[in-house]
Amino acid sequence: MLRALGIFERAVMVSNQHAPFHINIVVQLQNPPVPEKIKESIHKLQGRHPLLRARIKQIDNQYRFFDSGDHRFPFQVIKRENDQQWIEVTEQTMAAGFNLPDDSLFRAYYLFSDHTAELILSIHHAISDAVSATNLIDELLTIATGDQFKSEELQVIPKLEDRLPKEFQGIKKIINLLKFGISQFSDELNYRVKNFNKRKPPINLGGQSHIITRSLPEEFVNSLAYHGRKQNLTLNSILNSAQLLALNRHLYQGKPARMYTFTFADLRPFTDPPTDSEDLGSYISMMRFPVNVKGSSELWELAKQLQNKIQKSLKSGGKFTAYLSSEIMLKMITKLKIMRFGANALNYNGSLNLKSKYRNTEVTSFHGFISGYDLGPELGSQAGIFNGKLIWDFTFLETDYSLEKANQIVDEIISILKDALSEKPPIAQ
Repeated sequence: MLRALGIFERAVMVSNQHAPFHINIVVQLQNPPVPEKIKESIHKLQGRHPLLRARIKQIDNQYRFFDSGDHRFPFQVIKRENDQQWIEVTEQTMAAGFNLPDDSLFRAYYLFSDHTAELILSIHHAISDAVSATNLIDELLTIATGDQFKSEELQVIPKLEDRLPKEFQGIKKIINLLKFGISQFSDELNYRVKNFNKRKPPINLGGQSHIITRSLPEEFVNSLAYHGRKQNLTLNSILNSAQLLALNRHLYQGKPARMYTFTFADLRPFTDPPTDSEDLGSYISMMRFPVNVKGSSELWELAKQLQNKIQKSLKSGGKFTAYLSSEIMLKMITKLKIMRFGANALNYNGSLNLKSKYRNTEVTSFHGFISGYDLGPELGSQAGIFNGKLIWDFTFLETDYSLEKANQIVDEIISILKDALSEKPPIAQ
């Protein structure tokens, strides 16, 4: 046995019992390696990363990673026919769950032609977060193009709760969880009072995920970051706020509303000892915040409101208590089915740890999507900087709104950011 699952890993299992919820990575390539090289490289990665050889099964009412000795994985080579084909394939694999314990915890699709290809990896969220998934792609392309790589086998990283700071273990953990639970109850009560007789995210079970992607040029991103720094604002808060405003304008008629949004914290730097990005695993925390939004709100003002909440939570250890409560929250949401997590979610990954060229193979773009979740946000997105550009990938459900409406919302997000840059932001106090 490799080890028992940790709290967030079990939370992911709860999610997947309700609907597919996994990571989907798309790498677009010019002068790509032949399919045999990609498959061979994945086999070599299995020798380095034990979780790529693992399965999950329940033993004595406890989920565990185990090695069955069967290290086969789905690898499908598809003749590449056009530039949009990868979107359809990605949406199909987002909707396909993992049949445990028989299935490998990842699968690969390779849309291949002589000069262009898309590599699509679907990875069970219990074994990978965005950080380790990006590192995995870097290792895979390094091997496939013939460069030297670290071949020594890594150990399975322990459960995240075993590496948390001391004040989030033992009796101190219980005290912090009680405080966190009280604050969450207070937030929810306030949310329900302020949204009485107002729109709330509807529950439409069983919807199919669809995706939209946008790319913002380096000059635009640099300008946005510059104006943000003048306000002591991060790109994460700015982008998240633009999404909230656009959703409010298109789904909430621009009326004042209290809206829940998610942001995600990478806990690797804060573990004891710190956890390296090359270690495969899910070391993240889902941080949920209620924010007052109206369609006429100014972006910088809303971003400051959101960032103040984030910073206050980070200072109080909210990223750790959010992690520790993730399984309880997901069990409650999926069992009761009386509410959704919120309106919005953004996972901003910063500059991606990925080269633009691996020998003769060029990486032209990199995308990340989390399977749409009918009890999750009305709009979810992943954003990261690659080759100077901001690549922004959105996920929505067809049961929430149409592709036309989704494109309107995404276009509104970009418009909000452009309008904010055309105005002089207020001086930070």
